[in-house]
Amino acid sequence: GRLGQGSQGVVFALRDRDAQRTVALKTLNGREVDRDDVARFLHEVQVTAQLEHPGVVPVHDVGVLPDGTVFYTMKRVEGVVLTDWLAGRAGSAAHRYEVIQLFLKICDTMAFAHSRGVIHRDLKPRNVMVGTYGEVLVMDWGLAKVVGGAEPLLRPGSDLQLSELADHETMAGTAVGTPAYMSPEQARGQTDRVDHRSDIYGLGVILYEMLAAASPYIRGDLRRTVAQVVGGQWMPIDRQPGCGALPRRLCAIVHKAMAHAQDARYQHVSELAGDLRAFLANKAVTAYRETL
Repeated sequence: GRLGQGSQGVVFALRDRDAQRTVALKTLNGREVDRDDVARFLHEVQVTAQLEHPGVVPVHDVGVLPDGTVFYTMKRVEGVVLTDWLAGRAGSAAHRYEVIQLFLKICDTMAFAHSRGVIHRDLKPRNVMVGTYGEVLVMDWGLAKVVGGAEPLLRPGSDLQLSELADHETMAGTAVGTPAYMSPEQARGQTDRVDHRSDIYGLGVILYEMLAAASPYIRGDLRRTVAQVVGGQWMPIDRQPGCGALPRRLCAIVHKAMAHAQDARYQHVSELAGDLRAFLANKAVTAYRETL
């Protein structure tokens, strides 16, 4: 059966008769694919397979079907995307500890990826799976950049793409990522400046939404969203309705992760995670200067 569809591939559930298990098989959308599509697909396979971590789905096999369709199989994860998991939890003070603990698992996975020189570039709730038994997995590494490696082949963006895409959908080209979650340098198309701190910005947006149950941007129009990202025009989390009582240290952590300038953000995911763990332990955090 069909499980779902990503930015460039379709995922099916199938039975592995040899190992007697159910796996997920991902293949390219449609039959009209070119060499660039295949190159991007194989790039995703290779990046995912090299990241052996509990927060990344293991790749079992890669190959070509008799009709020439490329595919890879991976572990099938039983669960929901983070967007669905957050329903009833996002913005709730009663669930704040649970939400932050889950977010820390995402941070652990990204810290590992960054230590291997891999930048995701498309972090968003739809690309995070929450398993039935507490697993948290970062998915869809199709736009990942490997530091020192060749840039994956991406078709240039067009006005048509900009007008038709929603601001939560992945776009590839001059600006790589998803508008409502990309960093300012990504939105400007400065691919040479995109590094692990760009992922930290994306993590900041996810954390913002988990705590506020709202986006930092006025959503609905892709061009306007991109303009807000480029201009650093977003609503501080403590000004969101219902967020006035959020602890100042927690607000400061979100704001530092989402700093417009890369040098003003956390320089490593471990620093962001460290501040969140300090907050949970009721200790001082680096992002907030305590007053007398």
